[in-house]
Amino acid sequence: WLIANEIISILENIKDIGAPLPPFLMRLAENVKSQAEKRADTGTSGKEEE
Repeated sequence: WLIANEIISILENIKDIGAPLPPFLMRLAENVKSQAEKRADTGTSGKEEE
C-alpha cells in the first residue's frame, strides 16, 4: 500500500508540472492501491490457503 501511495504521489507531481502522462498510468496506480487496501482489510495475501 505504501509503495502504491508513493507512486500515485509521484505521478500526480509529474502531472502538476505539466509533463505528459498517459491516463492509464493513474488508473493502474489507483487499481494497485485499491487491491492492496482490500487485501490489508481482509488480512490475505491474495493466494489461496493450502
